[in-house]
Amino acid sequence: MYHCRFRKLNTMKTKNHGLKTLIAIGGWNAASAEFTAMVSSPSNRRKFVLSVMAFLRLHGFDGLDLDWEYPAQRGGSPSDKQNLVLLVQVCAEKTSIVYIYWVCIFLFK
Repeated sequence: MYHCRFRKLNTMKTKNHGLKTLIAIGGWNAASAEFTAMVSSPSNRRKFVLSVMAFLRLHGFDGLDLDWEYPAQRGGSPSDKQNLVLLVQVCAEKTSIVYIYWVCIFLFK
């Protein structure tokens, strides 16, 4: 279902060769529990990064908008902030990090 929309979006790159497309996860309505589990261990962080890279390549996206609004809050853990830093380090090994603020955006190599 969504893959058809992804394909349609990414065909816009043929008309605009400088266009980069991103897909977002998280946002205001996403609580922290899923993110907390994802960053809680080295193996979970690595698995997340590898699965995101595979997804982006499969669907033709250039990057990920990781929109974790409130690490360590809204059902999260006090260790979320440090674990998010560790996730960014794993991503940095595989990506070009172009912007980190409230939202992390990663463009994959």
